[in-house]
Amino acid sequence: MPHPATARAQHPQDLLPIIQDAINRADLDAFLAAHDDGAAVVVPPDGRPARGHAEIRAAMTPVLAMRPHLETAVVQTLVADGFALSHSRWRLVLSENGSRSELRGLGTMVSRRTEDGTWRIVLDNPLTAPDQQAAPDAGRPRLAARREDDLDTGPEAGRSGSTEDDLGTGGQAGWSRLAARRENDLGTSAA
Repeated sequence: MPHPATARAQHPQDLLPIIQDAINRADLDAFLAAHDDGAAVVVPPDGRPARGHAEIRAAMTPVLAMRPHLETAVVQTLVADGFALSHSRWRLVLSENGSRSELRGLGTMVSRRTEDGTWRIVLDNPLTAPDQQAAPDAGRPRLAARREDDLDTGPEAGRSGSTEDDLGTGGQAGWSRLAARRENDLGTSAA
């Protein structure tokens, strides 16, 4: 079996493990190979947008220099007409100058099936939604340090009132709660 970072995604859900492995190995070429040539990515921790492989390479190089460790969990994937919309939870640990930073968030990824039947990322915004346990930050998605075991990917994931519940098993009610929290965080209303 090929290494995950050199594997081609046969299903949209395969993209997150490929990205996770590429980031954990600081393999920028493998990271880029999972993205469409014209992909657009929002790069944590600053939320800087990057479009196309050259911009993505420039934006990701400093992130990979911080010896990142990424954990991801697919929350939900919808597929139609050769496109997929995936929601995920992620945790990113960065090390720089002897200090450690931990970021968490909810992300949204759009991928499409290529002519050879594999999937590549077209749009990726890991800073889509706030994390439930973080403090508001002037309208930006919230990121927070949380316990190691909060990234639950087991069979009971989404059953404990976690963020996955809001996006996955919570259905429309979950989306409504998430939208209400976001409006509250941003000081806006849907009036």
